[in-house]
Amino acid sequence: MAEFSWAYIDSTAVVSASGPTGSIQYRVADSGGNTAVSGSSNFVYHTASSLLAITGSVEISGTLTANQYNVNVIDKTVTNISASGDTIFGDTADDTHQFTGSMFINGPLSASTNISASAFYGDGSTLTGISATSISGAMGQFNTTSGLLITSGNAYLGDGASDITTVASQLTASQGALFNEQVMIVDDKNLVFGDQGDSIIKYDEAGSDTLIVSGSSTGLYLGGGSVIIDSPLTRITGAVEITGSDAQLLVLHALDTDATREIVFKKDGADAASMVINSSEHLFIQSEQSKDIIFRTNSENPLRVFGSTKFVGIGNKTSANADLDVDGDVIVSGSLTVSGSSTIGMEAAHVSTFVGQITASQGAAFGEQVAIADDKNMVFGTDGDAVIKYDEASTNRLVISGSATGIELMGGSIGMDYPGGTVVSGTAGGAGSFLALNSSHQVVVTTPAAGNPFPLTGDVVATGSLTIVSGSTQVLEVDSSDEGLGAVRGRMLHNISSGFNLANGTQADAGRYIDIGYNRSIVSNTLDYRNGFLAPSSGRLVSVTYWFPATAAKQDPSKGQPNFELKVGDVNTLNGGTIDSSLSVVGQVTASSWPGYMRVGGINVLNGQGTLGGTNTTGTFAFGTGSIVGLRFYSGDSTDNNYPGISVVTTVWEFDQLDPYISGSGN
Repeated sequence: MAEFSWAYIDSTAVVSASGPTGSIQYRVADSGGNTAVSGSSNFVYHTASSLLAITGSVEISGTLTANQYNVNVIDKTVTNISASGDTIFGDTADDTHQFTGSMFINGPLSASTNISASAFYGDGSTLTGISATSISGAMGQFNTTSGLLITSGNAYLGDGASDITTVASQLTASQGALFNEQVMIVDDKNLVFGDQGDSIIKYDEAGSDTLIVSGSSTGLYLGGGSVIIDSPLTRITGAVEITGSDAQLLVLHALDTDATREIVFKKDGADAASMVINSSEHLFIQSEQSKDIIFRTNSENPLRVFGSTKFVGIGNKTSANADLDVDGDVIVSGSLTVSGSSTIGMEAAHVSTFVGQITASQGAAFGEQVAIADDKNMVFGTDGDAVIKYDEASTNRLVISGSATGIELMGGSIGMDYPGGTVVSGTAGGAGSFLALNSSHQVVVTTPAAGNPFPLTGDVVATGSLTIVSGSTQVLEVDSSDEGLGAVRGRMLHNISSGFNLANGTQADAGRYIDIGYNRSIVSNTLDYRNGFLAPSSGRLVSVTYWFPATAAKQDPSKGQPNFELKVGDVNTLNGGTIDSSLSVVGQVTASSWPGYMRVGGINVLNGQGTLGGTNTTGTFAFGTGSIVGLRFYSGDSTDNNYPGISVVTTVWEFDQLDPYISGSGN
């Protein structure tokens, strides 16, 4: 047992023992009821080298103690080692421990000598006691991902003139910054002043290719001694204010001996408050002892302010006689407002031309005539209600146009001189006065008695024709020509009264013609020679007035309203056609309601009065010369119950008789 102290062997039970030389025996499955042991090359003890070789995994439930621990990495499998308590790697100062990959240390890191690395990272919050030599080295870096790098004493960035120190973020120096050489701000980057970035200096390489100095919203201040701007062109946008205590506030010159190209502003002295541009061929403004100011482009046509008299002279003026003394023509393109006494033009030959309006708050007095050009108006009233003009382009006569309420002539005698004689007014006048004719065939101004707006005493004798125009439409004419022989023509009204018996709802619903021809009592569904008329001149229907005796049950608005249609056949459709087949509707109107039992109703087709809703009128209700005209009535009832009964209908027609020629398709 002493030789095999580590094995338990039953010699009677062991069937066999096998395995390579040096293998450690272990029990395997029994054979024939006896115990069997075997060995393996995976578990071998080499006696020559005192090496226990195990191929495979080893589980140790207790402590493994060894003088040396080697791990051979063959297939790149990473072995993690965790240890609690102190762990010491190496036992001499020249030992080197090399790690490939990253190392994470959860806790402080300390070293008895220097720590060397290609880069250092940290928040900088615990970097204390670092000297200038601790982070020096031409190839070294010290980066912080957040926080500040704080050093005590002097800190040097770079130790040679060729070194470049780059700060990617902001650089803050609480006590200022001192640079021995130039500081370069790259193109299109700002040198910012103020913690809000209110002001900047930058070189605008990408845009204007200029140096930009931008002050804050309140402005840019340049202080100190003299400010020198050396530039071929200096452009200032906005106002410029120049203050100073020197006798000359501003001097602009060409830096040579040519005094004719200087601009001088003076503050005090004999020429106080003067501006001088000394050149005989350019603007000349000079303050003299008399405090006159002269503007001129050359020796001619100056503008001069006479300081002693407070006058302004325009033209070759060595003295001025008024507040504004102009030698020459004056053209006013806008409004001219004159307050007080003013004289325009000093001589009769002077011509003053005003393109725009002239407003005189105290009125205007003219020593000679005022000429108003042909076809130009002298306007009265702020709204241009009344005008006086000479109508050169049209009637070649003077036109006096009053307002909508008329023209009132007031005062003493009013005389009118015309080729036919003299018209002399009377002495009456004032509000409510009119022109009238007296027994001497004179036009007088008189105040008429009540109810007699145009009094006439004696006969009216006139030579020539008379035309009355309403707006642009001629409405009346008295023709004294050989052809006219004093004929009176105009837009005359004509009434036609008809007896209209329509006591059948079916007929009223289908519609029937109102007889406006020679037979005023027939009711017909067609238009023929009896119930229509042939227009001798152009005209139109003005109104329809009717009296309906039907009971209230037969005048029911809920079943439909009375309707009237004007049907016309013009001269072209009448050429070879029957009267009824030539008709077409030119106007249609619907009454506002039935008038009621034995009541009068009416419709004005011209202004819509009496129509349904005040606007239910379509068409023009007009006809031309030589047209056949018919008027048709509809009840608007689909139940055949509404009809007017034995009615009276009066129609008013307007005929334009100013054209005596009766045209037709056969002419």
